[in-house]
This record gives sequence, C-alpha cells and structure tokens, in this order.
Amino acid sequence: EGDDILIIGVFVDDCCILYKHGTAGSLFDRFSKAFFNEWEAEDEGELSDLLNIHYKVTDDSVTLHQAPYIAELATRFFPDGVPAKLRSNQCPYVKELPAHVLEAVTDGSPKVNAVDHKRYRSMTGALIYLAVCTRPDIAYAVGMLSRAMHCPTDDLMADADRVLCYLLHHAEVGLTYNAGMK
Repeated sequence: EGDDILIIGVFVDDCCILYKHGTAGSLFDRFSKAFFNEWEAEDEGELSDLLNIHYKVTDDSVTLHQAPYIAELATRFFPDGVPAKLRSNQCPYVKELPAHVLEAVTDGSPKVNAVDHKRYRSMTGALIYLAVCTRPDIAYAVGMLSRAMHCPTDDLMADADRVLCYLLHHAEVGLTYNAGMK
C-alpha cells in the first residue's frame, strides 16, 4: 500500500512481522490491532531470536547466527566436554568422508550400538537444521553424513563430532544480509 510494506512469517505458534512504517494508520498498525483483537498473543518486541536463530538488526543489514543453539548441542552431545582429539581448530570434514559414507552404505547395516545410532541420527538432524538456516559452510559435510543415517559407523560418528566441534570453534559465524546488495 503506497510505500508501506508488511511481511508476515508464521511457523506453528511463532509469528514474525516485518514492516516499514509503525505509525498510526499504517499497515502494521491496522494489522496488529486486528490480530490482537482476534487472537490471544503476546508482542515480544523487536526481533532478537526465533526458532534458535538469533538476529542482529542494524539500519542497513541483518545478521543471523545460531551460537546459543550450537552451545546447547555441544552440551547435549558432549556431556563430558569436547573430546581432547577434537579441541583444535579444524575444517568441518576430513577428505576420507566420502569413503566413510560409501563403506557404510555399501554394507547397509549400523556398525554402532543402538544408543550411538540414535545419537548419530539426532546430531545429524541438528546439523541439517544449522546448515539450512545459517551455516552453508557445513552443508557438504552434513549432506554426506545424511546419506548414512540408517547405517552409521565409528568413522562417521567421529566425522559428525568433527562437524559439531568445527561449529563450536566458529559459533558466531552466520549470514549477513545488507540492504542494497544485488
């Protein structure tokens, strides 16, 4: 409407509204009044985090990162702390990763116990979420790990741990969108 903009994003019971003008009579003003008249909801103010994605908004950019979520995953998957062999700053995968996947899927049956199998599936799912939302730098490694969800091996367990440790070392990395970039 004119130069006014209203963008509404909804995921289950979370809603994010982006708008250009918040003055009386603006699209946002009219929408929010109608919305709060119809639904019991809470305005949490300026967007800072949504669905484990943290947002930093400036006048001309938006940066998205998932550092707190990565820390939460480290606590969940490394309850005794990060393994010593993974504490150094490394790239997210080893060159042998494709061979590890090929070996696992050729055999086709899990080579780890049920608890580790569940851990592998859970960690890989969490890594997929990170790769899709804010961390395209791990997409290749996560895509490879995903191919062996049904048949992980010890090597693949170590490969998944390596990706998570890489993220811990680079937790603040994310995506920045700048106004005016083409």
